[in-house]
Amino acid sequence: MLQLPLTRPPRNDDTTRARPRRAGTALLAAGLASLACAGPAAAAGIELYGVEVDAIVETSYSGESHSTEFEHDASLATSTHVTAGFLASIDRAAGGRIIGATGEDQHTATTTGTITTREREFDDNADDWWERATECRGAGQNKNDEGRTSLRADPLTPLVGASLILNLADELLVDVTCTDTGPNGGAGPRSFTLNSPIPEDELSGVNGPLAVSFDLPEEATRAGKVIQLFEGPAEGQAAYCPETLAEQPYLKRCTVRFRGTITLEKVSLDQPQPPVTPPPVTPPPVAVPPAPAPPTTAPERSQPSATVPAKQRARLDAKGARLTFRAACPAGCTGSATIRVPGARPKKPRTLAAIRLQLPRAAQARTVALTVPKRARKQLLRSRGAVIVVALKDRVSGRTTTTTLKVTR
Repeated sequence: MLQLPLTRPPRNDDTTRARPRRAGTALLAAGLASLACAGPAAAAGIELYGVEVDAIVETSYSGESHSTEFEHDASLATSTHVTAGFLASIDRAAGGRIIGATGEDQHTATTTGTITTREREFDDNADDWWERATECRGAGQNKNDEGRTSLRADPLTPLVGASLILNLADELLVDVTCTDTGPNGGAGPRSFTLNSPIPEDELSGVNGPLAVSFDLPEEATRAGKVIQLFEGPAEGQAAYCPETLAEQPYLKRCTVRFRGTITLEKVSLDQPQPPVTPPPVTPPPVAVPPAPAPPTTAPERSQPSATVPAKQRARLDAKGARLTFRAACPAGCTGSATIRVPGARPKKPRTLAAIRLQLPRAAQARTVALTVPKRARKQLLRSRGAVIVVALKDRVSGRTTTTTLKVTR
């Protein structure tokens, strides 16, 4: 396992270090060169990784206003713990350069912290002060169905670079529960959403406020597992304040910061074939009186492996959200389905998504339905010549069957 740490955590002398690109705090770079002797460079092609993201997003805000007839004081300090896990596909060209990457899934967000708001306003008609106050606390775990954590290739990576962009969340709900404690009701901000959308023009080089870019050189993945530390906002990135807080009329200070780790562990579907048992040796015949021949026993049939009928097409629904095909897994199987579309150059397909599969036992071919990730749907609907590469590993024999199906509607 290779760990790529930040400068702030304590380190042992034997820890390998690397520097995330544009990752906020300058990081030390050392040790990767020593991995060059670990073995020859991997061939160009698709690599599958199990990805685990664990991060903290901290938001702080203060608002203040004092006059003879109005007073306002507000303070906010929340910490949202974001976790996500998904399968990512990384496409490398010769030399280790990353030319494509895709992977995303829902995240789980758990918010702690407080928001306190107090206001006093003098009412001339009543000749008295009106007082409003609100106390809010983090609502705990919230399954954010709309927000997704994603990984993609950095479109601005140099010709020899290997960079990825992690977007912690396109939408992150900072969920709090509030109680109005003032005699005249409540006031101030409550729950709010952090927005970090993926730009429509990915070549613009502009990342969302919760996105960070980091290097993943080929030699770093030879250990099979990489842990990358990150923090943001990135150096030179514009300061960000969520819209709900930015619209407060008495805003004095607003910051959003994040830090965490991303773990990438290589997934391999290739398993060694079971050993072949040599046939029994028949001894030479012995001259003996003829005897009745023993009853013959039919040879035992081996369990058939997972199959995907090749004479079929994967069908895509009208919304681009669902793909179906037929497969049989007599002993149950696991594997992946990789969606590819034609690239800019011939014979260089581009990977849109990689989906992990777990199929139950089924002796006869049955329909398998896949949910296409949201980011890939529009491109898949527009593309002609899309295919899905299905790799299934039999649970008993360990054999892997790979089939490429054309996508049609």
